[in-house]
Amino acid sequence: MNAIKRQVEVFMDHKYLFYLLTMRDVKKKYKNSYLGILWSLLSPLLDMIILSIVFSSLLSRNVDNYPVYLLTGRLLFQFYTSGSTIAMQSIVAAAPLIRKIYIPKYILVLSKLCSNYIFFLISLIDLGLIMLVTGHNITWNILWGIPYMILIFIFTVGIGMALSAFAVYFRDTEHIYKVFTNALYFASAIIYPPEIVPQKYQFMLQFNPVFHFLQGFRRVTYYGLAPDTTNLLLCLAISLVSLILGVTYFKKKQDGFILYL
Repeated sequence: MNAIKRQVEVFMDHKYLFYLLTMRDVKKKYKNSYLGILWSLLSPLLDMIILSIVFSSLLSRNVDNYPVYLLTGRLLFQFYTSGSTIAMQSIVAAAPLIRKIYIPKYILVLSKLCSNYIFFLISLIDLGLIMLVTGHNITWNILWGIPYMILIFIFTVGIGMALSAFAVYFRDTEHIYKVFTNALYFASAIIYPPEIVPQKYQFMLQFNPVFHFLQGFRRVTYYGLAPDTTNLLLCLAISLVSLILGVTYFKKKQDGFILYL
């Protein structure tokens, strides 16, 4: 309990630095860009248009309003992959800063994830617009999407913490992880309904933690149904386990970072 209290005190002492780092990344991403932060809206829309043209005709019998179906899965997955990837790079990228001054290293990871989460929240405007334009049925159950957005953030923090520590010691992690996330994209039922996957391959979906977040979010936003309690509790458990393991591994390895940076 004292250790947790101490960590909270350390974070509060550095909260302004955390704010500066987060906002720096937000401003830096679209620096010298004419459209600026508008790209956070346009990029998912352009991807959706292209993928909808390619896949909507193929899946027309299986999926109604394919653009909304696609966005409800793609936006969450995009946050997970981009967030965990940028978190993985955060410690190595901040090596010059770490060598010069003391800074709680987890703040470097957390600020990257929070700035990325801001872009994710902005991109959700696209989902709302597409729902309105296509006349998609919106129910009050869409508010249950908020817990899923919080849980995917917690899950990504855990994964990002672990990856950031691992990448300090093994620099090839970034290249391997890119291949992994590309495979994970096609194993998460983002561009196709999970029902079309043959039964003998369903295990690839069930053992994919990201899939459960996407399914839960899709259930309350795309289908407009009340959340499945089992799915919600499963996502909560996955998030907490990811956070605990990620933070524990990061804390165990952080004292040796300086030797490898």
